[in-house]
Amino acid sequence: MIIECKCQKYKFRIPDSEIVFPGRHVQCEICSAEWYQKFKQEQREINTKSGKLNNLDNIDLSKAKINFLKKGRKKNSSFLLITIIFCLVTLITNKLLFDYKNEILSYNSSLENFYESLEIVNEIIKSYLIFFKDIFNAKINNL
Repeated sequence: MIIECKCQKYKFRIPDSEIVFPGRHVQCEICSAEWYQKFKQEQREINTKSGKLNNLDNIDLSKAKINFLKKGRKKNSSFLLITIIFCLVTLITNKLLFDYKNEILSYNSSLENFYESLEIVNEIIKSYLIFFKDIFNAKINNL
């Protein structure tokens, strides 16, 4: 069977047994593009009858699957890192805003409403943290 890369620059010859109904995720070994390759019975029949491969490369699907899994892990770890950094920056900013509340309000008294809203948000966050702490303790006690 011949499949075409998502970028439409490369074509690959793969064994007919590798793409079964309804299809599977594949990754280009050259440009690392990922896509879902649908099962095409008519394409398989055309390729088998014509015998023309037009200078196609072979694809090693086991390697492509490993690359696909590694790339997924990398995305998850970078998302986790960005989330942690965002939380730290938010906490530090919040701490600084409250530590210098009087100084900030002395320069701009119109921020009173902002600080009231920020205090409400902080109370909501504290209640969520207490809630998750109780759930976590309950799970540990059940072990």
